[in-house]
Amino acid sequence: MPKIRDYRIVLAEKPTYNERRAAAFVRSAVRLITGKTLETVSDSEPPIPYEIVIGKTTREALDGLFLERSRKSLWEYVIRFVGDRLYLTGLGLPAEEEDPYKHPYGIIDDGAYGTSIAAYRFTEDVLGYDFLFDAYGSYTENPDLVMPANYAVDHFKDALEQDHAPKLEGTGFWAVPSARVPAWNMGCLIFRSREGRIVLIDGGLQSDAPRIIRLLQEITGKETPVIDALLFTHLHPDHYGFYRHLCLDEALREKVRIKAFYHHLLPDTFYSTHSKEKGPEWQEVLDLIQASPEILGTKLCTVEEGDVITVDDLSFKVLHVPSHEEDVMKTMNMNDSSVIYRMDHESGQRMLLLADGEWVVSNALSKLPPDQLRAELVQVGHHGVGNVSHEIYRRIGGKVFLYQVSPRFWYSDRGEGQGSHVIGMARNLHWLMEDGALRENILDTSRGIVARPLPLSFKTK
Repeated sequence: MPKIRDYRIVLAEKPTYNERRAAAFVRSAVRLITGKTLETVSDSEPPIPYEIVIGKTTREALDGLFLERSRKSLWEYVIRFVGDRLYLTGLGLPAEEEDPYKHPYGIIDDGAYGTSIAAYRFTEDVLGYDFLFDAYGSYTENPDLVMPANYAVDHFKDALEQDHAPKLEGTGFWAVPSARVPAWNMGCLIFRSREGRIVLIDGGLQSDAPRIIRLLQEITGKETPVIDALLFTHLHPDHYGFYRHLCLDEALREKVRIKAFYHHLLPDTFYSTHSKEKGPEWQEVLDLIQASPEILGTKLCTVEEGDVITVDDLSFKVLHVPSHEEDVMKTMNMNDSSVIYRMDHESGQRMLLLADGEWVVSNALSKLPPDQLRAELVQVGHHGVGNVSHEIYRRIGGKVFLYQVSPRFWYSDRGEGQGSHVIGMARNLHWLMEDGALRENILDTSRGIVARPLPLSFKTK
């Protein structure tokens, strides 16, 4: 098998900024791990067997590789071998016309964001360089590192929609990312009890609803899955979309049954007047939820702090519901209207579900007795984007952390480099690592579904 040091990098004769950046990232990472600086040439050079082709080049036609690119696929990518030539390329295209210059804080839009993500993925998978955690760990130098045969990644909508639920025995959970909107985050967490009963946290985006039902069929082994409890956290599309789709699509709702929908919705004035995201568009969803008992045959249940929903060996305790006080509602955005649950397994293991809570939720949680927050497992708040405080994470004392996150957010890349999307992800990871979290105990959905049994075994220092 060829060594990575035997390869060279190929770019288009006139590469885009993100293609240049991806090549530079791979070149630097290869030099760090192998000690060799790979030669970089343009696709006008005659081909040789061992090449890492980055971005859109004429090599694709040479190898008979036909990739469908579009403006809607900016964050999608493929990693694929053709013979001994490895392709790392995004599937996006630049805009046909440049947007008018309206403010000085725009981003570089060259259509090649996916190429950068492909470079990150290659660096982690093949080079073994976990660069996001470079400040907290070490890497292994290996001048003889070989290029793996048949390495391939298809990170685009049609391929992602063909995923399957990893198999687990008994009690467990599945964190599901979006396939239809792979650049965005999604709140969909499926729990299966010892007896095979389902608790669903939110459910995800509307466009992913048919896939979520298919995954539920795989997890339950039933043609028409039954969700004993849908625990709804707050009114954002990546959380309510699944339920909305069922209410609107008669054919789809015949494929699943939801016994009870647990929520703590605020007065309509929060959504129409007080919220920083106020607007008339929320009313349609609120109306659907209120009509859902008739549409879906689902029981609507309003939860209050201290309530416990038990399904076999799993219990979900309500730790926090949003305040109805007008002065408090005026300070909240939609994320801070989240309901916060704690999952308690009969073994004594706990998982804190922070939904999308931000500073208002953080302040409320800080008033709880410390023993109420303690949990070994943590669903990280707001997908790792600005959420609850460092002090709350310290009080939780978690050991395993779940990020429900897309690659764009995981790498904090807005199209101008890792870290250019300043959303708080790096800060959140820093908090956890500073407090002693082990890298292997940090889970993320940027590569696909994360599934784990309960109770979960994990390493400690």
